[in-house]
Amino acid sequence: MLRIYCTNARSERARQGRGYSVVGRPTRRTPVSIIGVSQKRPTIGLGVVGLLAVFLTSCASGHYRSSAESQQPRHLQLAKSISVATLHFPTGIYSLTSEDNRGYYYAAPRPIVQHTAAGSVFRKGGIYVNKRDSRKLRGYVYWGGALTHIGNFPRARHEFR
Repeated sequence: MLRIYCTNARSERARQGRGYSVVGRPTRRTPVSIIGVSQKRPTIGLGVVGLLAVFLTSCASGHYRSSAESQQPRHLQLAKSISVATLHFPTGIYSLTSEDNRGYYYAAPRPIVQHTAAGSVFRKGGIYVNKRDSRKLRGYVYWGGALTHIGNFPRARHEFR
């Protein structure tokens, strides 16, 4: 932080060579900070912030692929609605939207309803099916801009179409 020291007017004039002399003890200096001015190189801080932003945004996107060429059935029909905590997954036909290395994502036919004290909130989401065991179902919702897996539905009545 760059500091500027203010001294009394007499010692300032003496320093500028105007004929006044400072006699006695040196005056007490009062530091004054200037916000936003730094003696250190500001480009280093900006560079670190820039690199951090690049790394965080590169990790933010998931490794999801379009499932157009997949052998997985295109639709999953949920016979009965499923509830996890305050989230309610509707009945209906869920459509295959994408896949990752571990499973398939089926989008809900209607928004997922979350009941809160302030009322109902509608969220985008659906059902996740594990590649190794298609009986392992989980819910997923987009929460705060990120995909979040919610609950396990091992006894959910479902059928692939």
